Amino acid sequence: MQKKILLIVMRAAAILGQIGLVKLYTHYLMPEQLGKYYFYQTVSYSLNALLFVPIDFFQQSEVFRLGRKGCSLAGLFVFNAKILLIVGGLFAVCAVGCGFFEIALLSALCVTMFLAVTLYASTAMKNFLNNQEDQLFVVSMLVAEIPVKLLVFWGIVKIGQAGPLSPLIATVLSYVIVGVPVMLRARYYLGRFQGKAERVDLHEVLHFSAPISLSAVLNWFQLQGYRLVLVPLGFSETVGLFATTSAIGNSGMNGAATIYQQIYLPKVYQTAGAYLGKYLRGLMIVTAFVLCVGIGLRSELVRLLTNERFAAYGWLIAYGVLIEAGNFIIAALVVKLTLDKCTREQIKANVVATVVVPVMFLALYQFHHLNAYTIGIPLVAAQAVVVAFLIYQSEINPWKSQRQPEEATLSPL
Repeated sequence: MQKKILLIVMRAAAILGQIGLVKLYTHYLMPEQLGKYYFYQTVSYSLNALLFVPIDFFQQSEVFRLGRKGCSLAGLFVFNAKILLIVGGLFAVCAVGCGFFEIALLSALCVTMFLAVTLYASTAMKNFLNNQEDQLFVVSMLVAEIPVKLLVFWGIVKIGQAGPLSPLIATVLSYVIVGVPVMLRARYYLGRFQGKAERVDLHEVLHFSAPISLSAVLNWFQLQGYRLVLVPLGFSETVGLFATTSAIGNSGMNGAATIYQQIYLPKVYQTAGAYLGKYLRGLMIVTAFVLCVGIGLRSELVRLLTNERFAAYGWLIAYGVLIEAGNFIIAALVVKLTLDKCTREQIKANVVATVVVPVMFLALYQFHHLNAYTIGIPLVAAQAVVVAFLIYQSEINPWKSQRQPEEATLSPL
């Protein structure tokens, strides 16, 4: 109980820190600059969706298997090194091309690429520690990243003029600095994985990850693609207003759901998915609570956490809560499908949702209803489609015959 209380307190501190970042960004950056920042951020995160997220799903599931067999994780490290070398080579080719045309474009490419790599390394190590039941340390590192990011961004502002890339640079440096103690902590647990190293078969990873990669790309297109389309079309300010205000709801939901996830998601792994139904019911209760608080205090929260430019957009908080809740529900359902080796089922849901989003955006654009208030409608609709389809495929659907999972053997670690 004491550990859970500490997790809640520390995660609350992380939420306050994220809110502080929103306040700082809106103080120094105009909505149009914020829209361009979200554009660059989305380019970076798309690489994670395409490559790094599926790889981490694979290796986190492998950790438990290798632990039960008493094997080393050296094979996973070798595989990661190869992947990073390939990515580095592709980056070098792109950098030469961008540098030939425009130095500013090269700078943006460098920042977005480094953000993608550091985010992957940071997330992978934290997921590893979280699955080793070291949630308290993971949350403490999430909290530590906030003041580092604040200080770095403030330093950039004082040294020069703040711009769309400034928050990205601050994020990269925060991952690097906080990554040092995270890596040292991970080495402690790696010492428990002794024995023969298993070679990671690239074909196996591709076969396993291809559906997740395609699914992740489709999910990225559903939720982030609007930034890549609307900003070049001249909707930078609209994107900045929506993304910044909805981020308040996103941060609140992320903080609450992350605490819940860190405490209870390992049980989904450890029971081979049998705990999924209880996990999702609890997550729905958390979502309802955050949504009620966000809507009830929308005006006060927006004025307190941003400035008067955003005061009229308080209702957008609800979009942030619902979209982020969908991400956590989908993540839990993906864990279940991953354990059942049914990763291809995700593609069907995302294909349907990927059709829904552009059709709805096109309709909004054609009828001149595309504004900060309506951007979130296609995004929430896409999340609802994916969640409904994955629930249909999961064990919590009472009308579908399910494989009865054997109780997973807990890792001896």
